[in-house]
Amino acid sequence: MGQKRHEENEIPVENIKGDILFLTSTYDESVPAKRNAEMLMKRLERSGFVYGFKHINSETGSHNLGYFPVNNNMLPRERKYPEQCQKAREDTLEIILQALEKWRVS
Repeated sequence: MGQKRHEENEIPVENIKGDILFLTSTYDESVPAKRNAEMLMKRLERSGFVYGFKHINSETGSHNLGYFPVNNNMLPRERKYPEQCQKAREDTLEIILQALEKWRVS
């Protein structure tokens, strides 16, 4: 039984006034982030979004990508593959920092 799609629950990505970077993991145990990002990318393409957008997916990380993991001990993938997940977080943090530098965000 799938979830019903409700327009009021959708992120209005088409209204964002700037570049978008989607960072997801195939093995996100909290949300279907990869699938959701792919759907949002298609919406941006259909809408003629004028800013840049990119989706980078981790095949080794968990729900915790980027800066600071707060609940690693609660995520099965983190417990099973701690070194891979740590490397994915480090790689993703570098991607975030490079994007911020490129966008001149400080």
